[in-house]
Amino acid sequence: MAIVGHTLEEAANTFVDYLNGVLFRTVTQVPLQVLPVHEKDCVSLAFRQAGGPQLAELKSKYGVLFLSLSQNCASHRRQDGLHELRTMNYWYYIYDEDQRPIIRWEYARDWSKAKLVAQQTKGKKRTENPKYYCRGHVQGDLPIKMNRSALTLNDVHTPTGYVTVEDIARFCIEDLGVKFKDRPKDWHQLLLDSYAKFCQDFTRGEEWDGDR
Repeated sequence: MAIVGHTLEEAANTFVDYLNGVLFRTVTQVPLQVLPVHEKDCVSLAFRQAGGPQLAELKSKYGVLFLSLSQNCASHRRQDGLHELRTMNYWYYIYDEDQRPIIRWEYARDWSKAKLVAQQTKGKKRTENPKYYCRGHVQGDLPIKMNRSALTLNDVHTPTGYVTVEDIARFCIEDLGVKFKDRPKDWHQLLLDSYAKFCQDFTRGEEWDGDR
């Protein structure tokens, strides 16, 4: 099955209701909201407030941290007229107490395309080599040593699988020790059930199909 609606916004709101149901019982009461993306046929799912983007404060065993979750979603118009929701991008960030990003998980459905770049000197155009980074990757301001080279995780695109909101919630709870008064004792089973629902009811297994 897949997430569908009579409009893109209706399908996206169904998905947001599901995601908020997970977040409200595990890590935060800050709601995800659906907003249009200007000049694009897609919508954004993100923490929002009146003035713009919002971060969800987390009380972890390492002190105050902040969480940002964002997705861009488009739709495929089916023969029955319904809009089938598809995640085009996601950006999941953990920030430190100064709201600087520590670690982030990112995904893009489409590979980077070759771009035409104007050569100012000759007035001609050339084609840049496309960048084929891993579409799902993790990055962050974390040191890496490769022989004699000093890098950070920001310098590379370390591959990941498709990261779900359940994965992020589990990382916050188990690894970061995030406290949350409304979390039930059986949160582990809650996340297992939610992930199973996501796989069975909300996806068609197409996240990694297409231009592999």
